[in-house]
Amino acid sequence: MSRRSVAAWLAAAMLIMVLVLAAGAVRQRWRALAGESGLRQRLAAVPAAPADQIKPCAQVAPANALVLLALGQSNAANHGLPGPSTLRIPMVSAEGCLWAGDPLPGGTGHGGSIWSRLPAALAAQAELQPVVISVLAVDASSMADWTSAGSPLRARLEHHLDRMTQLGLPPALVLWHQGEAEASRGTTAESYRDGLQSLAGIVQGRLGPVRLLLARTTICRNAGNDALHLAIAQQVASATPFGAGPDLDLSLSPHERHDGCHLNAQGLAHAAALWASAIRLERGFGTPHLTRPT
Repeated sequence: MSRRSVAAWLAAAMLIMVLVLAAGAVRQRWRALAGESGLRQRLAAVPAAPADQIKPCAQVAPANALVLLALGQSNAANHGLPGPSTLRIPMVSAEGCLWAGDPLPGGTGHGGSIWSRLPAALAAQAELQPVVISVLAVDASSMADWTSAGSPLRARLEHHLDRMTQLGLPPALVLWHQGEAEASRGTTAESYRDGLQSLAGIVQGRLGPVRLLLARTTICRNAGNDALHLAIAQQVASATPFGAGPDLDLSLSPHERHDGCHLNAQGLAHAAALWASAIRLERGFGTPHLTRPT
């Protein structure tokens, strides 16, 4: 083969390689755009608090209220059973303060919520301080959705945090209830730890030194994810700004999920009790609550 033929062959091979790499980059970009489009659609499904139900915050939240912000994916976002309820709890949303029931403003689902049951669960564990709840939760949301620069969910989170502060009700604790999406993606412990650090940076950049309680929740039609459990355990062991939320993978039984993933009425009540126990422990009270409801 002549030198000219070799050079032509090498040039053709390099061109093919460049085209393959370019095609791969295009496919990745299209996947990213498709994912962002789906996320925007889910965000559009998050209902705003009804304007006619907004009240002065002083009528909803006592001055000594314990304000809790719940963040996460479907099991934090009104995707439980049963559906809407007449029970009303005090809430602060991006739109203002109100009394609301399931489905709670701030979540994508139309069913039952852990958080509507949380004030009663805290009261049952001798929490005397009045409780106000805020929710921002989107089904199937990943850690990257919450933390990536330019993500519409990160922008929504930052706006939500700013509004809580403007309303005079910044959260005393942030309840992080996410992990099922990462389990399905096979996210590594290192990647999830980095994501948690990014999340803490976003939250604390808006609020100051608030604590984030991390649930261990990776089961959704699977057997759970040990790598994510390890990542969360390592972050909790590092102390500030993280604290221990409930281990829902360990404590919730299969019959407390109506479809192998989302919680039924018993699961919602049990998860609320577990979160109440974690909050009480974080505040220096109580003992772990591990008893299953009958």
